[in-house]
Amino acid sequence: MERVQVNRLMEEHWRVFHEDIPTDSSQLQKALAAFKEQMELTPRDERLWQARGHLLLRLGRLEEAKESLLHSLSMSSCSQGTRADAHYNLACAYARMKREDDCRRTLQEWIQLRPLNQFYRDWLVRDPDLEEVRGRAWFQAFQGQE
Repeated sequence: MERVQVNRLMEEHWRVFHEDIPTDSSQLQKALAAFKEQMELTPRDERLWQARGHLLLRLGRLEEAKESLLHSLSMSSCSQGTRADAHYNLACAYARMKREDDCRRTLQEWIQLRPLNQFYRDWLVRDPDLEEVRGRAWFQAFQGQE
């Protein structure tokens, strides 16, 4: 039943997780509050921790985002898809924190979980969170990986 509640919450707030859809700070804050409320009921749902980390990343609260994403990854229930999403968002946080080595390592882990297809290659080129590392040779090499 708890997973169903989390699924509903994710469906209700799906727009805030898509960077291509304009979202203002108040919408992100509202979603963050809803996720925090749900986390009090279901603190062991790794998807909530990953989603919270993503929201905090979008709000520029990078240290909090990092901690939430690492917590999601530490949970034994973390599925491959959630793990991949958490690694990607963590890499974005590290890039914005100017922690290039951590960003590279975390992107490598993401690619192992979710091999690059054209959609992800295109997003790597456009994702504003990765602006700090986009010009690096190692980042360029990622785009050629299968």
